[in-house]
Amino acid sequence: MVPKIAKTGMAAGWDGPEEEHWVEHVEHYAVASQRHWDRLLAVVPIASAAAVVDIGCGTGRSTRDPARIASSGSALGLNLRRRL
Repeated sequence: MVPKIAKTGMAAGWDGPEEEHWVEHVEHYAVASQRHWDRLLAVVPIASAAAVVDIGCGTGRSTRDPARIASSGSALGLNLRRRL
């Protein structure tokens, strides 16, 4: 069964110029969001057995870091982007 995409225009953008822009500037986005990500981790505790869902996971860091913290839990990252 093929999943249904509600916002086909957005998905089409991510399969084209928007995806290319994101890939080209991935380091910039990672650096630009560092301060915000550090603050989030400081105020939102993640237990070692937590189940984390990250919607719109960007570079994937916001899924990987909680996965490391929730070492006996789980982390799932969801994104429109299909390839990097």
